Amino acid sequence: HAGGGNKNTQYQLYKAIISIHSGVSQNIYYTNISNKNSFTGGINIHINFNNFPKNIYLKSGINIKTLDFINGKNIQIGIPIHFEYISPKGVVRPLISYGPNINLSEACKLSSSLITGFYIFINKSFALSLTGEAEFLAEGIPLVPEQIIGYSVLLGLIFGL
Repeated sequence: HAGGGNKNTQYQLYKAIISIHSGVSQNIYYTNISNKNSFTGGINIHINFNNFPKNIYLKSGINIKTLDFINGKNIQIGIPIHFEYISPKGVVRPLISYGPNINLSEACKLSSSLITGFYIFINKSFALSLTGEAEFLAEGIPLVPEQIIGYSVLLGLIFGL
């Protein structure tokens, strides 16, 4: 418009998607075998920065696993710091995720995990998930796996907010 004036330009730095997930998992851990069904749940946030590709997210949150070990139940609480790719279109959307986990248990303070699988979207805010996770000891450099700790298969429900 004439006479100059103020121009307001807004930049959106990131968008965040909060998801709540719960499910039943089959866990096999190489130190003390745990191969019974157990509960897995948590709250994750997927953050997409504007300079990231549209379908790559930084995923973090709090995850809780209850594991049945030979010497009793063990509750693990972890904080993932993963990069995750989720296919953008379709009802069935493949995903892959990798990154370090900060574990709040005595057994293993730092691990990394590779997660792959897919979401089946029922609608925009509800999905079923089927994923497999391989977890590695990563005490030195967080992104470099040292040895496999175990693996899990998870069937879950995802609620998006």
